Amino acid sequence: MPDQFYDLGAVLRTGEALPVASASRTVAAVERSDCFELIDCRSCECASKGSATAVVVDCLNDKVPSRNQHGIKNRERLALVFYYNDIIAPETRALRKSFPTGIHQNPVNEGEAISICLYDEPWSSTRRHWTAEAHLKKILWWLERASMGDLHQEDQPLEPFFYSSGMKLVLPPDFDERVSQGDQPELLLFGNDASVLAVWKSDVTELSLPQKQDLRTIVLTLSPIQHASIERLPTSLGRLEQIISKRGGDLLQPLMDAVCALAPSEGMTAGNENILLVLNIPLYRDACGRIERVQHAGFLVRSNMCSLGEALGVLNFDKEQKKYFKLILLGDAQPQESAGWHDIEVVPADIVFANTMGAANAFSGISHESTDFAGLLAGVGSLGSALAEIWACEGWGRWTYVDHDRVDAHNVARHTAKYQDIGLHKVRTVARSAVNNYYPGVVRPGVIPDSAVNFENEDICKAVSESTLVVDTSTTLDVPRVIALRDETPRSMSAFFTPSGQDSVLLAEDHDRNIRLDSLEAQYYRAILENDWGGSHLDKHRGDIWVGNGCRDISGVMPTELVQLHSALLARRIRQTRDQNDARITVFCVIDEQGVAVREVEPKATAVFPLRDWAVVIDSETIDKLSRIRAQALPSETGGVILGFIDQHPHRIYVVDILDAPFDSEESCSSFVRGTDGLLGILKEAQQRTAGIVSYLGEWHSHPPGCGAIPSCLDLRLIDYLSRQLADDGQPALMAIAGERETSFVLRSDL
Repeated sequence: MPDQFYDLGAVLRTGEALPVASASRTVAAVERSDCFELIDCRSCECASKGSATAVVVDCLNDKVPSRNQHGIKNRERLALVFYYNDIIAPETRALRKSFPTGIHQNPVNEGEAISICLYDEPWSSTRRHWTAEAHLKKILWWLERASMGDLHQEDQPLEPFFYSSGMKLVLPPDFDERVSQGDQPELLLFGNDASVLAVWKSDVTELSLPQKQDLRTIVLTLSPIQHASIERLPTSLGRLEQIISKRGGDLLQPLMDAVCALAPSEGMTAGNENILLVLNIPLYRDACGRIERVQHAGFLVRSNMCSLGEALGVLNFDKEQKKYFKLILLGDAQPQESAGWHDIEVVPADIVFANTMGAANAFSGISHESTDFAGLLAGVGSLGSALAEIWACEGWGRWTYVDHDRVDAHNVARHTAKYQDIGLHKVRTVARSAVNNYYPGVVRPGVIPDSAVNFENEDICKAVSESTLVVDTSTTLDVPRVIALRDETPRSMSAFFTPSGQDSVLLAEDHDRNIRLDSLEAQYYRAILENDWGGSHLDKHRGDIWVGNGCRDISGVMPTELVQLHSALLARRIRQTRDQNDARITVFCVIDEQGVAVREVEPKATAVFPLRDWAVVIDSETIDKLSRIRAQALPSETGGVILGFIDQHPHRIYVVDILDAPFDSEESCSSFVRGTDGLLGILKEAQQRTAGIVSYLGEWHSHPPGCGAIPSCLDLRLIDYLSRQLADDGQPALMAIAGERETSFVLRSDL
């Protein structure tokens, strides 16, 4: 019996110019080819894709085995279809009506010629390297591989059971778990034509979205099925049953059993809900293979449970009680076709599952083991809110947000809060944003609208005690210095932007908190003084904008793109640093048109010297510097100025750096008189570079060989003199003495 072919459009006259350039090029390539014979060219229409030109050819492929078991012939009639709209991919239709269905075929309507799938990347990419000659070779390859049964490569994922519906149904992340436990909770639907969110009724109070629809859920797991050609999507329950039966599965009896199981013995009343039918379809590659994939296929059944049960013949309506009861079927009784169950409409939907923290970790390339910790984020302004959003999306950490501030109108320019959040506590807007990244209840951040250092607040004390990491983004000196002095605080980090927004800084304590934030702050200032980049690092911002009537109602100018850039850099560096044990000082510097420079400063060990009700904090590098300068000057004494800052509240003095003796100093084996040459300029620059924080603290000098660090009578008279001078500024005077084997400190105050 001769082959029968699909008729495709109207034949164009021979020699007539083709309206599609790619079709013309294909005709030329066919005429040069030994493997293709041109039959004719046709004009055709597609309802969804518009006008097209079809080049009808016979493909003669001598690599296709004769009488192969897969039904591919070595002469196949094909229509190479090219659409007027060239953003639509060309199609290759097999015109033989008996052409076998199989894998790697595109969806077509009933009664249409099969469309073979040639390309595995989007047409927008393929068209950039497409040629007519390569297209013909691809067709030859496809037919050859299909005839041998190895069109689908071993390392390729299995073909899905159904084509995509274009509508996604997002199920709760615990859907499979609850169903496997025998739970049959009811769902509510929210969403639009493209995506629908399914939420358990018990969780719906945490979600406020329009377009609610009640759903009852039926989940059926089919027997394993071998992957083959992708099935067209059914629009009725009967058509769905036919597809499953054709592939060796059983849908009807499990569906009847499920409806019966959901009907209580006391009967059920009809409601307005529809049914969500979820099919779990195990797929295997070949007859001897293992299950490689379980596809979830979803169908919204346009029927309530009672009507479906009645149509299936398993429920019966009792007019007196006005309820539906189970109908006991005897023997091999089956529902009758006249019941109309197979005409019930079904709406296919692609099943996906709402994000979990683990999925967010995987998408972000983060090890799940490193994300399960409790953290406290102190300050959720521009930087803090951005960090919170990034970490929420990545599923990194379980956070408590602490901030006393509310959203002001101008905050919306750089904050994750929106216009409708004005007046709300920032912590609440940030928490809501974090929660909305996930299904209700997956993320439950803590929210404390208070100052992070108000340790009279029991909630703050509890949050700190339960955390393993504190990240400060409060933009104040208060928070990092206070938490640095509390032994109860876990490992802490402080992150901030510089006033210009060009740079950002991370100060991170080590795992054991041997080097704390206050010492890291002092070492950061020394790095500013010592490095070229420090010259403009803390320069003033681009200007001020008055945002209210009060003298403090002022906000700096900072482009939002810099906020986002630095937030991303800091979020990543904080996450990486938490997995390491060492302390860290990192400075990110945006160099316009060149990118971002990363400045790493190696933190040094900290020493604390108690002096009466004060304490001097100094790091090992500064102590080593004292010893080194003393050794270089021996046998003479030497000395210089101490730079640093004083925190009056906890009575702590932070030594940032010590200066060499000015050139006009007098040094001898028994005395030292510090000069002043260039000193004023150095002090002024130190204040300028550190935004006025680092200034003069006092004097240091060395003792000659064989001498310790005990102050002499002259030293005591000097410190008394210094204390009287510095009393005018309300600060004590500090003296450091570098001896043979030790360094000592002397403190005087005339306050």
